[in-house]
Amino acid sequence: MLTADIASVQYDVMAPFDFVEYAVSAAYEITPEFMFGAGFKGIDGDVPAWDGYEVFGQYQNEQFAVALNYTQVDDDDAITALYAEYAVSPEITVGLDVQSYSYLDTLHTKLSAAYDAGPIHARGYYQDGSIWIDRSLVGARGSYDINDAFRVSAGAEVLLDNGFDATTYAVGAGYQVADGVWFDASAGQILTETTDITRIQAMISFETGAQTRVDQRFLQRNRGDRFASIESVYPF
Repeated sequence: MLTADIASVQYDVMAPFDFVEYAVSAAYEITPEFMFGAGFKGIDGDVPAWDGYEVFGQYQNEQFAVALNYTQVDDDDAITALYAEYAVSPEITVGLDVQSYSYLDTLHTKLSAAYDAGPIHARGYYQDGSIWIDRSLVGARGSYDINDAFRVSAGAEVLLDNGFDATTYAVGAGYQVADGVWFDASAGQILTETTDITRIQAMISFETGAQTRVDQRFLQRNRGDRFASIESVYPF
């Protein structure tokens, strides 16, 4: 299996800058359950640039999946990530995401649960911090399919910290332009003790089939969480 990813980001929240993220990898499926691979990845632009590589392996069946990813950033830093998920029932899945950064002293853990049945798609998570937020986050988001062409969505998140309060919420709607092609828009606010930020977001997406790599499947879900999170004001 061959994969390639590229993202061009233009950021203009606190200071304007542009950068490009890229990744290329190859993997071999030893059996339908086991897969191992490696690739190159990096960032270039108006941010600290780096080039590195990744190695990954995974096991998954119809009920359980686990994956390990090791990414070397330049020569000195590394990121080790463990992902695991378990299907409690055909509709409910629970997940665990653990990130270890060699340049930080603590692990970052994320627990999640998802419900997917009929027109209802919902997800909740508890996150004990990130490279930007040194506090715990609790959030939930979901959508409801009104029919084959329209859906509505909502999301909320609370920052858990005794010294600083922040609440994020958003509501939105989506329209299926063509088979698998969706246009989604949402509006919401980030409410803090010092300032309130109003956010308006729009996105066009196309998706078909299933994500084979377990680690990429988790990263895609985490990216969706960021859209309704206080972390959406940070570039990564």
